[in-house]
Amino acid sequence: MPSALAALLVLGQAGLISLPAPTADEPIHVKAEHLESDADAQHVKLTGHARLNTSGTMVQADTILLDQDTNTLTATGAAFCASGLLGAVADQLTLDLSTGTLGMQQGHFFEKKKVTLDRMLAAQTPAELQSLGQTALAGTADRIQRGTGGHLYMKNLTFTPCDCEPRDPLKPHWSIQSTSADVVLGEGAWLWLPVFRVYGAPVFALPVMYVPLSDRKTGLLPILPNYTAQNGWSLPVPVYVTLGRSADIEFDLGYTWGGSLAGVGVKGPSLDTTYRFTPSVETHGTAELYLIYDLWQPDNAANSQLQAPGTWGTRGELTSQIVSFLGKGWATRLDLNLASDAALPRDVATDVLVQANQYLTSTFGLSHRTADSWQGLTLSYRQDIQTPFAYSLFGTDKAPGSGQPLRGPATFQQLPEIDVAFPERPLWGPLFGGLVLSYTRLSPLTQLFGDEGRDGLFLPVAPYVATPPGVVDPLQGDGIYQRAYEREARDRLDVVPKLVMTLPVGEVLRIQPSAWLRQDVYVGEMTGQTAERGYGIVDVLVSSELSRTYGEGQGALRNAFQGSLDFRDVVGAWGAVPGPQPGNRYDAIDWAVDTNHRLQGVAKFSEVLTRRTGAQAVELFRLDLAQEFLSGTANGLSDSVASARTTLGTFQANTTFRWDNQRHAPALFTIGAGLSQLKYALHAQYDFVYLSNAYQAQNAIPQSADAQQWVGGSSAQRRGIDALVGSPLPVAALQGSLLNTITLSGWVKFPYGLMLSYYGVLYPGAPPNPPGFPPPGNLIGPNPFFGQQTLTLSFAPACNCWRLDVGVRTQPGLPAAFPQLFVDFTVAGFGTFGN
Repeated sequence: MPSALAALLVLGQAGLISLPAPTADEPIHVKAEHLESDADAQHVKLTGHARLNTSGTMVQADTILLDQDTNTLTATGAAFCASGLLGAVADQLTLDLSTGTLGMQQGHFFEKKKVTLDRMLAAQTPAELQSLGQTALAGTADRIQRGTGGHLYMKNLTFTPCDCEPRDPLKPHWSIQSTSADVVLGEGAWLWLPVFRVYGAPVFALPVMYVPLSDRKTGLLPILPNYTAQNGWSLPVPVYVTLGRSADIEFDLGYTWGGSLAGVGVKGPSLDTTYRFTPSVETHGTAELYLIYDLWQPDNAANSQLQAPGTWGTRGELTSQIVSFLGKGWATRLDLNLASDAALPRDVATDVLVQANQYLTSTFGLSHRTADSWQGLTLSYRQDIQTPFAYSLFGTDKAPGSGQPLRGPATFQQLPEIDVAFPERPLWGPLFGGLVLSYTRLSPLTQLFGDEGRDGLFLPVAPYVATPPGVVDPLQGDGIYQRAYEREARDRLDVVPKLVMTLPVGEVLRIQPSAWLRQDVYVGEMTGQTAERGYGIVDVLVSSELSRTYGEGQGALRNAFQGSLDFRDVVGAWGAVPGPQPGNRYDAIDWAVDTNHRLQGVAKFSEVLTRRTGAQAVELFRLDLAQEFLSGTANGLSDSVASARTTLGTFQANTTFRWDNQRHAPALFTIGAGLSQLKYALHAQYDFVYLSNAYQAQNAIPQSADAQQWVGGSSAQRRGIDALVGSPLPVAALQGSLLNTITLSGWVKFPYGLMLSYYGVLYPGAPPNPPGFPPPGNLIGPNPFFGQQTLTLSFAPACNCWRLDVGVRTQPGLPAAFPQLFVDFTVAGFGTFGN
């Protein structure tokens, strides 16, 4: 059959092939029920399950006709073909063998991934061919012609660049239509006059567009304007650039028009650059630099409620996370979080929880792990961004009137911390031992003392009881170390040796005594004086478990009763953390256990019901009851705790209640329940937490470290690192009230890819603020008070190739007339664009 051989040799160079053409001696397999040919073999007709195969190409149809007068190959009747990972299905396929042009009638083409070539060529029906692997590209075109360098030139192209099964290939949920296109499979496509269509309706058009057809391809990403009440309209122009196989970078050049309230948010041109890299399995990271030339009037550095002359000018944020495993147990990690000024995170962020952050923390860690030890070096830098501060990162602020330099808060940094740990290991029989050594230097970055003044707090204008309202502490910022009031930089060596023993008693009881010592040595860098603080801890844990299993294998139920009694005693305490009160304790190690209340204990009972599912035991129900004991209180008791949770199929519920035996009042209560189905999900939760009056009266003014320990809440929130329970509340914090919150969330899916979702927080019964005073930290407001509320309408086709989210978000403290409107557009393989 020389005609069929010639046809297939040309087909190997036509528009459907992505592999080299067959060689002259390559076998060609032909199957058909009937074969017809004229005398000179100019016209060859195969009928009845006609099929042609080479090593890389397959064509099958009811009828295949080769016409050498026109040099065309025509397949009709359930026609389909595959060449490499590209396939086509149509009522009729026409191949112009001279030009390498493919035409289709009532058909479509598709590119596959996650499937082998052998499976493509072995497909016996059009449906089988379409179902193989995953569809990377599917569409229709009037004409497809191969060019040099792997280019395919298409006319009247309509395609969907992702897997949208199950669907009608000729009626996709969404598509991009273009009058002409230059396509390189597996790389990308240039489209002229592209139109985005949803269910056939045009929704968006561009003069020209580049569409990546791989997971990583340089190109222009969708341009999506967005709007927020805080920042008004903004228009980003995103460009995605690949940097080899293991790195990429995205540039977002845009402009923000600013909100309707001057001085709130940002306004001006911006550049957001995100760099991602994964050079090896052991190393990966991201780095993002956001720059904006802000045209708004700047805040007063000492008080963001006031304005300074001029404009902000250039502002920026740098965030990065880089993790690298260096081999032989060595690893590094870098986390950067820096802002040009303390106000920028609040101006850019719209989420109230992000706005409430008090510090941006940057850390670098180097560690080495062996089978017997762990060593680590950590450098930490904290940038103070709490309200009302707006100080710059580099300390270049000046007073608006006098032009005198403004001194920002002398935040204490951890530069460095060096840790050496030897995990618990067998020493003798049932006795195990471990050791942890830690050296820490805590100091401001540019000086050796805090210079906070007489009250021990840095406040630009200090409404503090020790000074008249509005008068700056005269000793604050004077550059003179006041030993009686101010904090000094200091070095600390922390040593913690520990012994543990496990003693089984029969089959149901276990006794685990342990003892450890924490010894700290301090050296003040201003005074050179040394101090030490230490204490010993003895702990005895007695635990038991009784269980019974009902049934065998899959579905078997196991009910276990677990009981424990843990007593811990500070058997000795000596020395003290140095420095003037308040504020002499800088971190969790300084706080540690309260040595004034030495004997502590927790009695706990648990019941756990599980069911065997596969290789795992799935928890169906859990009940925990606990009583905390603390010497030094009037009744020797701390909190009483009860909690329960259950998961029964699609239903989940949980509740926790804490009773404060010092105040004889509730300290914490939470109860929540949810239901999750394929088409809807609902969840509701009610919480209240105790807040002391001292916290509610601070009105966003920073407190000392001591005062912040008693903001309220349960014993667990006041617990030191070596303590079983929290220290008792001081007398000044016993009076307070409960902050109530209700959290509601849910979503429901409708036909045609629509979904409605809601998330909101309410603060019923919140105490009102003084007239004209903003909520402290945006958490407490007029009664009743609505926290952040978000209502979102999403539209996504069944294939989930893309999703459009349109919603409204309201924030505490903003007028109801200024809700935030957000629009997010997510495309598979591209990312999410919007606000």
